[in-house]
Amino acid sequence: MPPEAGKIIWARHLFQKITGPIRMFPENVINNAEIKKYYGSYNNLGKQLIIYEMWYYQNWVTEIERSKAALQATLIVRHENTMLYVNFDIEIMQLIREAKCLDRQGGEIPESARIILLQEEKFKNYYNELLYVLSEYKRIRSKIKPICSTLL
Repeated sequence: MPPEAGKIIWARHLFQKITGPIRMFPENVINNAEIKKYYGSYNNLGKQLIIYEMWYYQNWVTEIERSKAALQATLIVRHENTMLYVNFDIEIMQLIREAKCLDRQGGEIPESARIILLQEEKFKNYYNELLYVLSEYKRIRSKIKPICSTLL
């Protein structure tokens, strides 16, 4: 599980686990003082889990907007005037994984994450094709004789 989606799904799963036994109590037993104590603990823990889930969900949504900014970056970057490399932010792939996990669990996904999720295949293809082009570039440059490299 990706980190943020894992935390959100864990909180939901734990809430479902504690809800099952509470629902087993018959309605007429709820007025008992002993049972009310358990209901209070259940309500307190449920509230804390929902706060936890909402907090991580909000952090994830803000992270989406920050990751979207990385899509505006230059794709091929020259490092120290010698090496070229593909400038693809790995956080975008993690965002896609998290969106997939939350979508499978029936979680709400913001529209911006859904748009990025729909373009997953395109991003992967671009990244792989750019890696291939740069490897070919390096291979061809390595075959050029040093005396001719200044001319080219």
